[in-house]
Amino acid sequence: MIPENESRADSMVRIFGEVCSKSQAARILSCSTKTVSTMLDDGRLDYACAGEKVDVRSIARYIEKPKEHDFEAHKRKLSKRNGVNPLFSV
Repeated sequence: MIPENESRADSMVRIFGEVCSKSQAARILSCSTKTVSTMLDDGRLDYACAGEKVDVRSIARYIEKPKEHDFEAHKRKLSKRNGVNPLFSV
């Protein structure tokens, strides 16, 4: 039985466990394992188990606000490429 007010993260942890493989994360997100690796490298998803697994709660956070996470990753990428570390954003 599923609790009424269970969060997405708690629900996903109940179904998949605390961590999953990159291939399982790719199936959850309907993307390739290469995309999952890119998302891990740019901070949209979190590594677990010394980089061998993917944190399921980070997948849930991404699913809830994908545009926000994509924008932040893009901003970090531009900052790194241009050698700028913005203190604030508009």
